[in-house]
Amino acid sequence: LASPAAARCAPPSARAAASAKWTKKVSAVFEGEVDAKRTLQRLGHECSLAVALEVSECRGLFAKHLNDEYASENLFFYDEVSRLTRDTDFDLEKARALFEEYVKTGANEQVNLSGKVQQTLLHAIDNGNMEEVEKALLEAQKAIYKLMETGQWLSFKGKHDGPFDKLLSALASPAA
Repeated sequence: LASPAAARCAPPSARAAASAKWTKKVSAVFEGEVDAKRTLQRLGHECSLAVALEVSECRGLFAKHLNDEYASENLFFYDEVSRLTRDTDFDLEKARALFEEYVKTGANEQVNLSGKVQQTLLHAIDNGNMEEVEKALLEAQKAIYKLMETGQWLSFKGKHDGPFDKLLSALASPAA
């Protein structure tokens, strides 16, 4: 059962199990964000992009920064690869659609990947080997993460008295 709403149609014992599973999942996400917030607060400007992306407020501010820098496709691609590679019904059609949207030369939301990474992914898709496709997608995701981490993330954190500094101040206040 996917959610408490779906569980309402199930027998009481199944509803209780589904509700407990849903609560545990939501709690884990919340606890993960709380831990990430603490880490972000503790490390401040030394915090990694990976931790920052786990804090919803920071992720939102960083996404706005990417949009302002005309680079929002990087985070979209990063998130899409994460979602697709976790998806149990991930298939070749979805991989090809992702390639067409973000990787193919001239794509509407084209990300900046090396020709080698592009060709590796295209070759894997053309061969139809899902293991190779997943490996190539994760390699492309890693390249985009590195691009964001060494470019946009540094410029986002580096703006004196910018959104990141204000977020850190808000996290440090007793109300946070």
